[in-house]
Amino acid sequence: MSDTLVNVPFLCSGMEFQPPSGDETRPRSRSQNQRLNDFYEKTLKAAEGARTQLEKQTKQPAPTTERREPPVTPPTSIVNLDFLRSGQEFTPAPSSPRSYEDRKRRDQKLNEFHDRMLAAAASAKRT
Repeated sequence: MSDTLVNVPFLCSGMEFQPPSGDETRPRSRSQNQRLNDFYEKTLKAAEGARTQLEKQTKQPAPTTERREPPVTPPTSIVNLDFLRSGQEFTPAPSSPRSYEDRKRRDQKLNEFHDRMLAAAASAKRT
């Protein structure tokens, strides 16, 4: 065994200058320009195929002599005639909820809650 990490017999044989086996038939890599051109061609073919397929789908079908059913009509509306005859649609609406001005503000609600809690705590201390 030799003390060096160099394969001296391999270097002496001159094999390092010969191409490795199997690489002779490997195709060379394509340039970026060739790859872009190929992509462009594939895209054109795909777009053409999609366009012809779309044209086939949008063509009007040939008229047929089949008997078609009439179109479906929407259901008729249902009207409560008794309600209309009674005149109740003209009666005033029930009282509306409190107006915006009548409502308590948030700080008022919080103050009332705080006062109730203080009163409850005071009554709990007394007992």
